[in-house]
Amino acid sequence: MSFGSRLRELRETKALRQEDLGRLFTVGKSAVSQWENDIRVPDINIIIKIARYFECSVDYLFGISDDRYYSSSSMVKLPLLGQVHKDLLLLDKNNIQDYLDVPVYLSADFILKISDDSMIGAGILEGDLALCRASAEPKPGQIIAVRENTAGQFVEISLRYYFKEAGKAVLKSANPYYPDIDYQANSCTAIGQLASLIRLDAPGYEIYTDYLTIKDEEEWMGVIEAASEYGLSPQDILASVNIQAKILKRLKTP
Repeated sequence: MSFGSRLRELRETKALRQEDLGRLFTVGKSAVSQWENDIRVPDINIIIKIARYFECSVDYLFGISDDRYYSSSSMVKLPLLGQVHKDLLLLDKNNIQDYLDVPVYLSADFILKISDDSMIGAGILEGDLALCRASAEPKPGQIIAVRENTAGQFVEISLRYYFKEAGKAVLKSANPYYPDIDYQANSCTAIGQLASLIRLDAPGYEIYTDYLTIKDEEEWMGVIEAASEYGLSPQDILASVNIQAKILKRLKTP
């Protein structure tokens, strides 16, 4: 069964007209008609709202499953996003690499495979599967899935912390080697927030050593920033360190 047929079936079970359903999701009757005739598919945020309104899964809406309700022990198939085409809706079939079975209680809507170490400081490693809940309204401090409108046929989807600084939205990594991203200037769009993680492989020792490197980098960055604020040059800092080292050596000498 197609999405449009399922939507019409659910609407009719509640004795709703197309205009009634449209008002619930702030769209017109014509938009609902296009959905039910499989001319268009609503965006991911409306899809999630429709599923919650009719108390069913997204899989049921799209005809992937005929089980409308899930028990707490059930599994659900979630789309694993691959390369995301710039001109297609997020969950278009051409953007979906695979469907993976995950526990329904994790309450997620799609999956991203982490491809870099930009969030290593938050414990998110390359190769992890990030289960995300669809949301276009990020809140400060959240780890969000964000769509960056880069040049070319495809867009980048990544995880970042979302913050507001001086009234401006800023995206931050958990790795000092990755610069902050101006949310508005880079035409970024929030598509979800991190709900859970699945790790397929146990982390190796190099993850720990990489973390120590990053941790030390962050501490040294603080020293550099403080020195800059006081107008100290690298030579001034080195001279001060040498003086402190000599004092400590004399104190330790009996």
